Amino acid sequence: MRIVLALAAALALSGCADSAFVDHPISSLFPSLGPDQTASAQAVADPHCSKLAKQRAGDASFAGEDTETQRAVYDKTYADCLDWDSKHKS
Repeated sequence: MRIVLALAAALALSGCADSAFVDHPISSLFPSLGPDQTASAQAVADPHCSKLAKQRAGDASFAGEDTETQRAVYDKTYADCLDWDSKHKS
């Protein structure tokens, strides 16, 4: 019976991690491109690299790093991703 209750609680709580109920602090650092930005800036943004860089910056935030370090992690990851993609495109 305890196992069933534990599994039910785990299942109920697992949805909390992906919900938009609480916005992660890193989200405010890197807003998505909005309509007020130029078309050239939108053309430069790579969605794959941007997502990856946000994830790494989020990891830095979770580890307790300050905003400056999170931004450095984002910038480095994004640049490395673009570099890797350009070298490995077929």
